[in-house]
Parts: sequence; structure tokens; C-alpha cells
Amino acid sequence: ITINVINDDEPATIATTLSASSFAENSAVGASIASVNATDPEGSAVTYTLSGTGSDNFSIDASGNITLASALDYEAATSYELTVVVDDGTYASTEVITVSVADVNEAPSLSATVAFNAFQENTATGTTIATSSVTDPEAGSISYSLSGTGSENFSVSSDGTVTLASALDYETASAYEITLTASDGDNSVSETLTINVGDINEAPSLTSTLAAESFAENVATGTTIATSSASDPESSTITYSLSGTGSDNFSVDANGNVTVASNLDYETTTSYTITLTASDGSNSTQENITINVTDVIEFALALNSTSVSINEDVSSGTQVATSSLTQEGTETVTYTLSGTDSDKFSISSSGVITTAATLDYENTTSYSLTVTVTDGTNTDTETLSIAINDIDLTVTN
Repeated sequence: ITINVINDDEPATIATTLSASSFAENSAVGASIASVNATDPEGSAVTYTLSGTGSDNFSIDASGNITLASALDYEAATSYELTVVVDDGTYASTEVITVSVADVNEAPSLSATVAFNAFQENTATGTTIATSSVTDPEAGSISYSLSGTGSENFSVSSDGTVTLASALDYETASAYEITLTASDGDNSVSETLTINVGDINEAPSLTSTLAAESFAENVATGTTIATSSASDPESSTITYSLSGTGSDNFSVDANGNVTVASNLDYETTTSYTITLTASDGSNSTQENITINVTDVIEFALALNSTSVSINEDVSSGTQVATSSLTQEGTETVTYTLSGTDSDKFSISSSGVITTAATLDYENTTSYSLTVTVTDGTNTDTETLSIAINDIDLTVTN
């Protein structure tokens, strides 16, 4: 008996091997996922295809190698059921493989918006500078921080709102580049914020210093009362002026020096409060200056002449000079003379100076006397120069 066996065209057999038990969601595109080994009993050539939900995220080549075609996302799909199809031209064989996706703690995404193109340098602290929004794939708790040069001038709240923490100054910084960072505790993301500062014409700053705590009423005109300095943020030219009751008794120069312009009088005014103003032409700053005046007891001696000449033959008792006294009180005063040969002259209780002895040109041609007056508390002096004139005497035999 002869038995003939008729060959049937059978489908190929499939053996699939996964490259790993699971694949991290941040696996690189092109990473190997699995390999398929297919054998056709008839030795026919086979083709490979993939099907199933999400199969477009993977690809399979002619050799049966399955690779990642697009990024995985654990939050979108934790696994894929892929059907591997092997076709020998007549029959198709299939096998289902499960590709598990492993979660990876991913960095949050950050979006920030600056409120204005520029902020004036007089912007109030607490003003909102920028707002931000963050999404975290794992819905983790987000914390915010600021960094970069000048970031200490700003603060960020728990919801990502950036506000002004300290005053801006255009002259110090016209712009800031600060970094806003959002962190989920493991990962962080940053964005650079450009904050422009707008210039404002600011008033100058002014400081003044009194030369003394008080000034005697007999202080000379031109005496410096106070010095001052002013600076303008915009470097504009500064002009100074004085105002207030009694300010006409003082003057201020281009450098801010305040001086006495007219005589002070304690009996009229014991103190002045005047206003010093520094202006840059648009803005001004003022500072009050209090000038205290101290009393001076007026006690002054004056001679009708400090240089006189007399003949050598004048008689004793001849008037040489007179004096006058400016006295604030009514105390009794005493006049005295001093100096070489001052005993040849005398001074009365009213300050009249006369000769007290015979003068001789041949012995002394001039005298220098110091005239002193005192009331026991106050004293003043003057110097009197006396020239002696030579007289030719006629001798009779």
C-alpha cells in the first residue's frame, strides 16, 4: 500500500521576546522594544506588521525588530496591547504582546508673563511684576524661587506671582534679568524674566551742616553759617535759594554755602529759621536751617584819632586826644595808659588824654601809648601814636 502525503500551506510560527519587562516613559525614540522570530514551514518569506490601539507609537522592521516610534507618556497610557502580525502571503499568524510603561517623575512646565514692558522707578513696593502658571505631570506640590543679579529687589509668592520688594532706581539699574524657578521637589524648570525700569526725573537730595551751634551777634558779614551739598540723580545743574523770615540777612552761593549778608542783632532776633532750597530746574528739595544768635556785651573804645603830633614845647596838661566808649551797661569804667614813658601823659575818667610832663624832641621823638578802658568785666584797648614836633628855640644873650 502506497500512502502519499499532500502538503498543506501552513501559517508561520511566531516567537516574540520583549527587551525589558517595562519601559520608562522617557525612553528615547528608536529604543528596542521587542524582537519577533517567525518561521514559515514552507520557507516562504514573511512580512511583519503591528496593530492595536497605540500601535502607531511603535514600528517593526523587515527583520521583526520592534522599536519605539514616538515618545511614551505614562500619564496618557500605562501600557499597550500590540498585535504582531506575520504574513507568509497566504496565511497570517498573530501574537499579542503587552508593553508596560514605567512612570518617571518629570519636571513641571512653567509659563511666566511680565505685567508691563517697563516699570517706572517710583513704582510702589508690592506691585505685581509678573504672573506665572505651572503644570506638573505628577500633580506635585510646586515651590518657587528667584535668582540672578538684583533678584533681591523682588519676591515671589506661593502661587508664582512676582512682586516688587524694594524701590527701583533707574540710575542704578535700568533693567533686571532674573530667573524664576519652579520645583516639584525633584525636578525644576526655570524661565528668565526681563524687567525694564523707566526713568523718572527725581528731585535732588540735599544735606546741610551748620558751621557752629550759635553765632555771636557781632559776627562779620561773609562769615560761613552753613555748608550744604546736593546731588541730582539725573546729574542736572543745582541752584540754591533761601526763603523764610529773616532770610535776607543771609546769602547762599552756587556751591550751597550760606553766609552772613548783614549785621545780626541779638536784641532784635535771637534765632532765625530759614529754608534752604536746592532745585534741578524741575524738582526741588528743601531743608530748614535754624541759626541761633548769641548776645555780645557791647563795650568798645574809640579814639578821636589814633595818630597825632604835638610840639615839644606844649605845656603840661595840653589835650592830646579824646576817646569815646560804647557801653551796653551803666557800670563805672576806668581808663589807664601803658607803654614806654606813658607816665608823661595822663588820662581822665572820661577818657581825655593830656600831657603830664615837659616833652623834649631831642630825648624822644615819638610815643606809643596803649589806652585801656574796663568796667571790671569787659575791657577794650586802642593804640595811640604821638609824634613830637621839633621846635627851634631862639637863644637871647
